[in-house]
Amino acid sequence: MRGLAPGLLVLSLAGCAALSPRPRGETVTAEGWAALDAKDPCGTKARALAEAQRRAVEKAAGVTVRARTTVEAAVELKQKITADARGRIERFEVLEEKREDGFLKVRIRALLVLEPAPEKQDAFPPDLKFALEVPAEAAQALRQGLLDRGGILASAEAKPDLLIRGKAQTKPFRDPRVRPFFSSRASLTVEAVDAATGTVLWTKTQEAAALGSDPESASASAVASASASLAAADELARVLWNRF
Repeated sequence: MRGLAPGLLVLSLAGCAALSPRPRGETVTAEGWAALDAKDPCGTKARALAEAQRRAVEKAAGVTVRARTTVEAAVELKQKITADARGRIERFEVLEEKREDGFLKVRIRALLVLEPAPEKQDAFPPDLKFALEVPAEAAQALRQGLLDRGGILASAEAKPDLLIRGKAQTKPFRDPRVRPFFSSRASLTVEAVDAATGTVLWTKTQEAAALGSDPESASASAVASASASLAAADELARVLWNRF
């Protein structure tokens, strides 16, 4: 019997290897834009390439996005989107580079490796519906963060369990070290409210800074960055489990 053990071990390991998830590759094309800067052509190209690469990752990951839909009375069809993949660029090539309307436009073909996203450690209670009343710049990150934790997006008229409210304050400023870009600092305060009682269950303020081609874009990016940090907060899930 002892002579069979090594063979059994090899078969066992082979079976485990066959069951392990393997990263999936995707080849996509994407285009990135950057405002032309005659004083910094290398920087212009680097920004356009970075934008093209970011769009390539988003485009490739979108292939693996799954959508669950629910229909509620008197409420339009809604989608719950959960991204189940992350992407990293294995290699890329520049297909086209042109200057147009004050922008450098770079089109690339990229090979991306998509890997399963890590599981969330703190999911929301099952079937918890939420609605958002936050600045537009903060909505995307907060919405995705809540969906990733198992929340179900609903309108305020659909009687959600949870209302997420937020207010942002921004302060653009010019820093000579980052010219020609503008800087801005944002302070975003978000609170989670029990929609049935109006009780504030959780509140948190997050600050962030960002750059932009003008004060408005810098402020929008700063708010978005702050919202991404709040969306990753684990303590909200623990508060909701105690409430619902």
